[in-house]
Amino acid sequence: MSGFVFMYLSRNDIGHFTGADGGYMVSGERYIPDVGFIRYDRQRELLSVEGYNPLPPDLAVEVLSPSNTDDKMRVKIANYLLAGTFVWVVDPEDKAVEVYAPGKPVKILTVDGILDGGDVLPEFTLAVKDIFAEKSEA
Repeated sequence: MSGFVFMYLSRNDIGHFTGADGGYMVSGERYIPDVGFIRYDRQRELLSVEGYNPLPPDLAVEVLSPSNTDDKMRVKIANYLLAGTFVWVVDPEDKAVEVYAPGKPVKILTVDGILDGGDVLPEFTLAVKDIFAEKSEA
């Protein structure tokens, strides 16, 4: 997932990309999304207070793993939404992406769906099946 967002941002220089090393303060909590994005018009330079950006990201991508509990992930999503962050939760097991936007109902996209960046990543589109495509052996 990170490669697709990174490639989009390399062609559309509208903000900062952070990977799993980029932490953010969100509703008083410290979160490190698998992928984060914050627009230049909100923060020209990435800042760090004790290793965490003091502003929440505009987009957070969380990839589910066995260490993610349902309760903790739901709290994290709620905090992101309260902070105005768009959230994509990628579920490798079910091959689905949950799309959370502040003030809107959740969308669940399966392998037949198309993920779009909405107002956060204008003109970004990605077939969900491409997120889960098998890597070919060389």
